[in-house]
Amino acid sequence: MAPITREGENFHRILQLIFGVVDEAVRTMFDKLFSPISLYQTLQAKKKDLEYLEYKRILSKPQMKVLYPISGSPSSKNFDITLMMCLLKNLKQIPPQSLNMTVEPPSSDKSVGADLVRLRLHRNTIGHLVGSTIKTHAFMTMWTDITQVAYSI
Repeated sequence: MAPITREGENFHRILQLIFGVVDEAVRTMFDKLFSPISLYQTLQAKKKDLEYLEYKRILSKPQMKVLYPISGSPSSKNFDITLMMCLLKNLKQIPPQSLNMTVEPPSSDKSVGADLVRLRLHRNTIGHLVGSTIKTHAFMTMWTDITQVAYSI
């Protein structure tokens, strides 16, 4: 077995940061905007809107089952980052222009929406990497960006 390279170590460190910190940071912000105490009522009030998103295939059947469980109440602890971002964008808790999911927001934009998009884009970048290495310069940029956003939430 070959020793791990610096670029390999960078990859594993970013993975730990993303899956250990980013999901929780987004959940923390989600819970601030959608109080866990009233999440059930909020989802019930928006059920028609969410069913339309399912019809448009923006939400999947498994996601709808998480939002409307057969027993018990919905909890953000069961939501993944994609579902939380979809709810934030489509239930208008954050201005939709702030949640353009495909474009890196300008560094001057420090809004909640821009910060959430940054986290999601970094997470997606890692999820779609070919190979398991990250160059040091890219690692430093990602690390700084992610930690500044995640720890400010």
